[in-house]
Amino acid sequence: TQSFEGAGGAGAAIRAFGGPARGEVYAVGVDRRLLRHDGQRWIAMAVPPPAGQRENLTGVACLDGGVYISSALGSDEGRLLHGGADGFVEVARCRMPLVGMAALGERLLFVTGDGVATYEGDDIRMIKSFPTNAIYPGIGRVFVLQPAPERPMFAEYEPRHPQAPWWRLVY
Repeated sequence: TQSFEGAGGAGAAIRAFGGPARGEVYAVGVDRRLLRHDGQRWIAMAVPPPAGQRENLTGVACLDGGVYISSALGSDEGRLLHGGADGFVEVARCRMPLVGMAALGERLLFVTGDGVATYEGDDIRMIKSFPTNAIYPGIGRVFVLQPAPERPMFAEYEPRHPQAPWWRLVY
């Protein structure tokens, strides 16, 4: 976690970074903090309001169709925003917090605290249930962490192996 100290920043924690180009990088964080770096400076951006709920922005991922931002609205709801330098709009809302996000090819995957979900069409749906708290992209796969495991471990999802796309590695 990093902190943003600047106009309107108030020390807000930054949770994720990402962007499609050197001159277009986004940082997201607690209390709907959205910043864009234009190659020279950080600029605070507006986030479409979530109807009065507290919201933490949790992930940034880039696909050919643009930039996506995930969020957690409290502990039981999430939403997905899509856009870029001109602004963002809500494209999906679900009954689970989107705790983190990673792109896998042209697909978006999320950890929800209770598993891994995917965005397909206009819907976010769960694809695997187990305790989760972080997701990281790899080449052709994603790595998922569980909260406070007894032994160091991670889960790996590699969909190009349809017979066994999920692996759990324990050390």
